[in-house]
Amino acid sequence: MGTDNDFRPFFSSLYDKQSAIDKERFQGIVQGSSGALLCLIQHYLFTHEEKFKEEIYALIDKTTSRPFSNPSLGYGIAGFAWVISLVEKFKLFESMDEWLNDIDKVLEQYYYLMLYKKDLDYFRGASGILFYFIERDRLSNIKVESFIDCLREREKGIPPSYYIDRDRNSINLGTPHGITGVILILLLIKEQKGGIVDFLIVELLEELLSYKKANKPYLFPRSVTDKDEEEAPSIIAWCYGDLMASYVILKAGLMLGRKKYIHFANQMLNELVKREDCQDNLILCHGYTSTSLVFNKMFELTNNEMLNNASIKWHKRSVNAFYIKFERYKKYQLFEDYFENASLFYGYSGFLLSFGGMFRKGCEKALLL
Repeated sequence: MGTDNDFRPFFSSLYDKQSAIDKERFQGIVQGSSGALLCLIQHYLFTHEEKFKEEIYALIDKTTSRPFSNPSLGYGIAGFAWVISLVEKFKLFESMDEWLNDIDKVLEQYYYLMLYKKDLDYFRGASGILFYFIERDRLSNIKVESFIDCLREREKGIPPSYYIDRDRNSINLGTPHGITGVILILLLIKEQKGGIVDFLIVELLEELLSYKKANKPYLFPRSVTDKDEEEAPSIIAWCYGDLMASYVILKAGLMLGRKKYIHFANQMLNELVKREDCQDNLILCHGYTSTSLVFNKMFELTNNEMLNNASIKWHKRSVNAFYIKFERYKKYQLFEDYFENASLFYGYSGFLLSFGGMFRKGCEKALLL
């Protein structure tokens, strides 16, 4: 994907301790202090400036000592706990195993509650919590069986949350809230537990493929609603559309050894690399940054140079856009929502971590790649 850029001066300029600690009510990867903590740790490991180590301690103390009301990965304590687990190997602070074990107990209860509610959302529901336990190497058989049982209840007419308003005629096809994200979680389960979920992967893939469109600039809309199949159009993005649909179909085909999925994904990709309809954004949810990461991951899976070139193209656009927008931010106070937001998915930290240091793999994992 190209060499990493040195974004340390930008982080020093952007990081505002007070906004990260005092004003932040959330702790997750979508909204919250998780991205700020990762940036602080990376910056300290690069510079060894003691003031940043002190701010790491301050942010951890502030977050772990106060009550939390949201357990989710996207907005709550699961996101922060995932970061703590991710960075423990650097031994910057005393072991937090006791705190993490306490959080695990809370998150287990929340996980089963979300399954009871059939909420498989990645940002707010059971899929995000299961991702956390997979990352913590705490994927027990009972957690997997409960996830499978939740999906099996589709057969009894009890639809999970990726059906909009639980209407079987209305479906979200995207990643954080839709069927694509659920298949990605099943593929992570398969990586650890083997073929126990193969039948579900195939079932959900076939359901996803049943919504592909003809004579459109895209194959997969972000959602389809109502009996008349009114669809919401899609662009190149992580959160919905052909980019992640092609990724999940390709990965599943490779893992299952199903040539028809691999062939279909390759056909999609031949067209996808030519498209330009990606938002001029730098955030991980949708924009240049995550698009580059997804193409790079598919290149790693296939060694297809076409995908490497696509990743490099969007990488360059992302870096160029960052420089331009940063100058406009400093001169004219434009793009404040981005440059004054340290969120991993919606702020500057996702970009800085993806292209500038040691936590790019962490960003890829958060994107379910």
